[in-house]
Amino acid sequence: METFHKLLREASQRFINADHMVYVTYPIINDPRLIIAITGHLYYTLTNAIEALIAYEYYHKKLDFMPRTIKEKLEVFRESLLKYYGFSSNFMNMFNDLNKIMKFREKSPIEFVRKSNFVICDNNYSTKMINFQKIKQYTQETKSFIQKIQTIVEQNGF
Repeated sequence: METFHKLLREASQRFINADHMVYVTYPIINDPRLIIAITGHLYYTLTNAIEALIAYEYYHKKLDFMPRTIKEKLEVFRESLLKYYGFSSNFMNMFNDLNKIMKFREKSPIEFVRKSNFVICDNNYSTKMINFQKIKQYTQETKSFIQKIQTIVEQNGF
């Protein structure tokens, strides 16, 4: 099994987990702390999906080299594949927002729930807030992104 199949399968599984948390678990539990878990699943879903598409392109010799770091992979995706496959530029905004949230959370000593928002606070008291409606929107955008990548891979008989 090719690397891109494994990455795409992992991305799909993470998306299934995120989707279940958004549409089943969250409405039952109604705990904003689930928002950060969903954010993590969506971020890693998108990361794996981008890596899968790059591995697919490299396998079919459409890319000259296989980028090693996530930063290089994002650059290749942005420069070569985003427009080629007709992905929306909103996708990169969403990915960048999820990336900022994940990085901000790594450095954050304090997280708390305020009303229906999950709030991340750093040492300088600057904050990032995430709410369920935004995550629900990101889940829908991630779903269409994953489906498009699966279609690209399946079109060529893989």
